[in-house]
Amino acid sequence: MDTYFDIRRFGRLMRYDLVANSRHLAFLLIAVSVGLYALLFLNFYKAFTVTYSVGEMESRVGDIASFFLLVLFVFSVYSPSLVCSRLSDKAASTAYWLLPASPLEKFLVRFLLSAFGAVGLVVCAMLMADALFMLTCLAAGLPGVTSVSLAVVGLLGDTLGAFARRELPPGPGGWWLLVVLWLTFAMSRALSLLCGVVFRRRALLLTVLLSVVVSMGYAAMGGDWIGALYWSAYGSPVSWLSLSLLAVTVCCYLLAYRLFCRIQIVGRKWISL
Repeated sequence: MDTYFDIRRFGRLMRYDLVANSRHLAFLLIAVSVGLYALLFLNFYKAFTVTYSVGEMESRVGDIASFFLLVLFVFSVYSPSLVCSRLSDKAASTAYWLLPASPLEKFLVRFLLSAFGAVGLVVCAMLMADALFMLTCLAAGLPGVTSVSLAVVGLLGDTLGAFARRELPPGPGGWWLLVVLWLTFAMSRALSLLCGVVFRRRALLLTVLLSVVVSMGYAAMGGDWIGALYWSAYGSPVSWLSLSLLAVTVCCYLLAYRLFCRIQIVGRKWISL
């Protein structure tokens, strides 16, 4: 198989991956939707027996919207670790590696589906749970029914609008701080992708556990993430940390691709190299 990239072959491979895992994706969509609906119902269950004012309902909607946005952000960081999801089965893995596509095309398909497709699935589940909950509230005649999805969009718009209005610390360091924050997010996703290729089996769980252990170890040594970001932005006009984050991000993507090209069939082990 040629190693170059062909857009038509890439599209066929993307379609094959989606069709082959359609039942699994549908099950996940329904399961996540039901879970989020249950969370919404438990958060508002008193409203079905106690009369809430419109202000109280809007306050509760704002709180759950903040929680949903936080969950979506955290999941977007760890979702690239699902790059080898559904390839732990020997038959499925063998069928996938024998497909007529180049390693680059296979890697890009799996990366796009895990890094963006999984996040899109969660967003769709949120919309479905929100729509079902609004219908429940309307059927019960609750006042002040507000879409949680619209509240999430509004909260996200307010957050991004703060950066657009340049509500940053004064001086050039404020812009460096914004660059460092975006690069930190990109590096976190790149590290999750690398962990997904290395672990493969239970990759999401192991990646989360590894990040927790590293964060706890860094905090135990007296490290301060927020202080490091501010120091990098204001301590140097070049911001060496920004260059370091960019270099680590690029290296993680290249290493993940190299390891992805080398792996074949997943055995019964936690780490696959």
